[in-house]
Amino acid sequence: MNDGLARERGLDVDRLVFFSDAVFAIAMTVLVLSVKAPAVPGSQLGHALHQLVPSIWSYFLTFAVIGTFWLAHHRMFHYVREIDARTLQLNLALLALIAILPFPTDVLGRYGSRPLGTMVYAAAVAAAGGALSVLWWHISHAAGLLRDDTPRSYIVHSQLRGASITVVFGLSIPIALWSPDVAKYVWIVAFGARLALVRRYGRLYPVVTR
Repeated sequence: MNDGLARERGLDVDRLVFFSDAVFAIAMTVLVLSVKAPAVPGSQLGHALHQLVPSIWSYFLTFAVIGTFWLAHHRMFHYVREIDARTLQLNLALLALIAILPFPTDVLGRYGSRPLGTMVYAAAVAAAGGALSVLWWHISHAAGLLRDDTPRSYIVHSQLRGASITVVFGLSIPIALWSPDVAKYVWIVAFGARLALVRRYGRLYPVVTR
């Protein structure tokens, strides 16, 4: 590969990363639109703010979820040398699922006490986690996309990280039919699994700028 082509392919990776960062940032910003200041008399403000607690909780939850996906995406593409058409397609699918997360967040804030509201949110997050796992599986198995110095243990770590979110949120869907509250507690397992993986691999492979 000549130097000009190598630089062009490097720029293609940078463009994909910059575009992805923008989508993640917009999705995280739009989340706040699900939390609206109450337009009520001052005497009713306390009650109105109390009613907003589910929406505020769902906002912070999804902010953490999207932030987790962004960190994984950022670390992933630190090791990507070049991209192919399938990478672009899978990345767009992931971004579509990230961009729509404000909608199930609003649903969770409004109807989180109902099974369907919780199931919609869990399904959306599980789908995004699945898309991230499929993207990384393709990148790590297609010839020539990863840098030669990519640690094998990091490849496994990233696959487990994406899969853990999909499995935990996916398993919470049938649980929500029985108890939406218990299903929400199950979600904590996903963050616990991530902390365990970071504890095992995080210090070995820190985030570095490309």
